[in-house]
Amino acid sequence: MENKAYRFGMLLFLFFLTGVLVAVSLYIGSVRISWKEIGSVLSGNSQDIVYRDIVMEIRFPRAVAAALLGGSLALSGYLLQTFFHKALLLWGFLREQSWQWLWCSFCL
Repeated sequence: MENKAYRFGMLLFLFFLTGVLVAVSLYIGSVRISWKEIGSVLSGNSQDIVYRDIVMEIRFPRAVAAALLGGSLALSGYLLQTFFHKALLLWGFLREQSWQWLWCSFCL
């Protein structure tokens, strides 16, 4: 039971950390935009067209693409290890028939 609670807590922490990093990605850039202005742009109440274009056309798509790309890379690594039933980072990967596993992973 404790193991499930630990995993659930870690999952919540990682989702929270992802949200914080996406928010920081919206804030960081060559043009300083306040947190209040970012919030008004995301809610659709911003009157400044320049800030709205910067956030919605540049920073928000960049943050969403980075989050989706990171998630898809993690998922593809998990699926490769599940499909081959072999952890790719073990020392045995360099021994018997490892070139066959490597060739299969490159073909996928």
